[in-house]
Amino acid sequence: MMKKYLILLLLFGWIGIILGQTGFSEEQKAQITEILKTAQNNEVIGYVKLKPKIKMTGIQDSCVIDSVRMFINEGMIENIEVFIKGEYFVNQRGPIPILYNFNNRKDSLRNKNNKAIIYGDVVDVFFKKKFSVLPDNQNVFLNQGSPMQNLTKSGNINTMVNLVVYSDLLGVLGDDPNALVHIEANAKFFIHRKNFNNRFIYIFSSFQPNFSYNKLDSKFEKITTSSNSIEPMELLRRNNYTVGLDLSLFKWDLRPNNALELYGSYQFVGSKLIIEDLDNIQVNSVSHLKCFEAVFRSKLANNFGIDLSVKKIWQRVRKTEYYESINQNMVSFRGSLFFFPQGTVNSDKIFLRFINYVGKTDGSHDFSQFQFGFSKTLKF
Repeated sequence: MMKKYLILLLLFGWIGIILGQTGFSEEQKAQITEILKTAQNNEVIGYVKLKPKIKMTGIQDSCVIDSVRMFINEGMIENIEVFIKGEYFVNQRGPIPILYNFNNRKDSLRNKNNKAIIYGDVVDVFFKKKFSVLPDNQNVFLNQGSPMQNLTKSGNINTMVNLVVYSDLLGVLGDDPNALVHIEANAKFFIHRKNFNNRFIYIFSSFQPNFSYNKLDSKFEKITTSSNSIEPMELLRRNNYTVGLDLSLFKWDLRPNNALELYGSYQFVGSKLIIEDLDNIQVNSVSHLKCFEAVFRSKLANNFGIDLSVKKIWQRVRKTEYYESINQNMVSFRGSLFFFPQGTVNSDKIFLRFINYVGKTDGSHDFSQFQFGFSKTLKF
């Protein structure tokens, strides 16, 4: 029954509030309906359409828009590039929230001479089901020969569970009590999609409920100790499951390839104890973790990336009838290398990760983990 509730806690959360609406005339609606009827893919939810011409400052006649490139990720247009009469315009600030009244936005794209054009004068964006679903992550390329591209339904936002399976190589290769098979799952929910000062800075933008389960070697599955020598870090090292919540406190995208993030989190950790001086009684020990984590992420190339992080952890082992409450602080350092088999659009990845946990004791219980695994996005 406990496992059932933990899974339910993972799968349910608040859905971020999305505001705004785009209006069309009756003629436009009829045209759009006809276009969507002819779409063979029943997952099509809308389209992006290139406008044929744009009025440029200092030029009497309207100019033909040569082409537009954009990358849609998690409901946002991260980058948009427009080519007009040999000139190149790009967004220098904020990602564009694609659902927020896009066609009436007054944000600008600029070229190297600081000449500006308006987003809404370049393309039209339409959704068949406004705000009930979000578009899939995709690259969009439009020109006069191919002026329209369909938007397909996403399974990544608010219905996405990211499943991670890995093994601790130190536990496999050596005689160390680390997880041989570790399973993690988390789902990301957006609170809002607005950035601070239009400079790729986000505050309290999302949260992630998460769950993990460790399959330990049978000889390490239970911690044998005495009631007066319980080591909090060992309970974390050989935990059987965790369930918790991560809140994104701050995120700064340092375009185009880097990001700084700060998280606050809470974790409920369960471990199995056998207490020798109490007739080998088994106790399901519970720890509460409060954490702050700073993360630097970088995309090294189209298929590679790294994460570097430091996490401050406050651990409290809950009191039972067999021992008193225990408090301990520790720090963890993590470095990860990722490989994306299908490039930037797909979030599936293979990774190598090294984590070092350091406590404030004599260091005898500090430990490290060297992990190899695969992260898979499940769509519903």
